[in-house]
Amino acid sequence: MPQILKQREWITILPLFLVIVIDAMGFCLIFPILTPLILDPNSSLLAADTSNFIRGILYGTCLAAYPLAMFFAAPILGDLSDHMGRKKVIIGCLLGTGMGYALAIPSIHLHSISLFIISRIIAGLFAGSQPIAQAAIADISSPETKAVNLSNIILAMAMGVILGPLIGGLFSNPAIASWFSYSTPFGIAAALSLFNAVILWFIFSETFTQIASRKIEIWKGFVLFCHGFKMPELRLLAIAFFLTQLAWGLYIQAILWFLAQRYHYTSERLGFFLAVMGVCFVFSLSIGMRLAKRFLNSEIRIFSYFTVLSTLGLLGCAVSSGEVAQWLFLPLAVAGDALCYTCGIALFSNSADEQSQGWIMGVTGSLAAAAWAITGVLDGWLGYLNGQLPFLLAAVCGLLSWLTITAYQRRLANSQSPACAGLSQE
Repeated sequence: MPQILKQREWITILPLFLVIVIDAMGFCLIFPILTPLILDPNSSLLAADTSNFIRGILYGTCLAAYPLAMFFAAPILGDLSDHMGRKKVIIGCLLGTGMGYALAIPSIHLHSISLFIISRIIAGLFAGSQPIAQAAIADISSPETKAVNLSNIILAMAMGVILGPLIGGLFSNPAIASWFSYSTPFGIAAALSLFNAVILWFIFSETFTQIASRKIEIWKGFVLFCHGFKMPELRLLAIAFFLTQLAWGLYIQAILWFLAQRYHYTSERLGFFLAVMGVCFVFSLSIGMRLAKRFLNSEIRIFSYFTVLSTLGLLGCAVSSGEVAQWLFLPLAVAGDALCYTCGIALFSNSADEQSQGWIMGVTGSLAAAAWAITGVLDGWLGYLNGQLPFLLAAVCGLLSWLTITAYQRRLANSQSPACAGLSQE
């Protein structure tokens, strides 16, 4: 009987892992396409005589549209999943995300940058499927399998991070197939979203049985963001975490612009660069995290040490203009961010009691989404001034993050008991 239950559990959870893969894939899919789509005078999205300044501003706007929409919508979708159930909301998110991807196709063929930005906003509004899928996995997992299932979430995210750029880069290259274009990957992402929604409809059973009745707050994302800085127990940790996300957002969104402008990388080469980044991400979270836990022993020490590592990588990108140097400093930047993000989440989780875990994760999600929205705008403007300027600003953010987390570590050391222990939403 236990074996049958485990098989049923796996059959139910598998579509949820696919949700996480598609969500991560869709977020990363645009990166190798957007840069040549905006920069290439022959891409047809912008007029050939569009100035570099306008291209930089529009590039930043397209980057910021998705996380900004997600910043406001994700907490609302999370509340809806507690009220309506996981299944309905996840399927709605998949259909909405697919609609956003599908809308990008006519925007490219109609040469409409406005319609393209709207498509990114729609995709961002429905980008809450990943945290809801994670909650559903936690709902259905048995005590014996919960730890394994939750760890597999990272693997699913990593698969999306690797597959997304590869799909975006390869399927936008007409040299591979004559019918490939910049719009093809968006069609593939839309089809995958629809396919996953159909699978969930027929296979997935509702996991959340105690439906809660709660007030839906439109401005909850902003409220959660402010909470991180308002509470004395969380303030230093929130600042350090926010700065690391600013640093990472500045880097990953600027490096593609830099490689395309300086070394004329095509969407295919940019996709390969991002795929290598995804491999580094997986290696850091698997082997790197195990080694860090063994030698550094605590999340806050890992956060502190790897903030320095990430800052060194970002600084190297800022001062080295050679193409090879960008590839060499990539693992440092990726490893630093991957471990800082993971340990930052763990530190936030440890600061709250069991009843406030969803709320505290909402705080971290809002901090990350806000950072990515801000850096999207900054990268477009800074990239126009100097392609390596975003890397320098990212290194400064990394340094400030290290100073802040060091102050937080000293505060914990001077406390009689762990700071924030048992922190409640109230």
